[in-house]
Amino acid sequence: MKYLNGSALSLAATLTPILAQSSEPNNRPDPLISRGSNIAIYIGILILIVAATFAVRSLNYRVEYAILFALFLAGLLIAVILFI
Repeated sequence: MKYLNGSALSLAATLTPILAQSSEPNNRPDPLISRGSNIAIYIGILILIVAATFAVRSLNYRVEYAILFALFLAGLLIAVILFI
């Protein structure tokens, strides 16, 4: 703060306690936080899994097994990371 002159230092000292306070949002929910959309996310994931399964079924059975195995391992890894 050695670069601030007297009036800027006084202003900074005045604003510091005001800026440090956190104001409550009057018990209103934050509109930027999504609530209640978990069901839609799970339905979307299920639809993606079904679509990927149908797309993989049109390929060779070896490629199908390799892709399904990779998807299973990825899902397992995601589940382990989420529950740690």
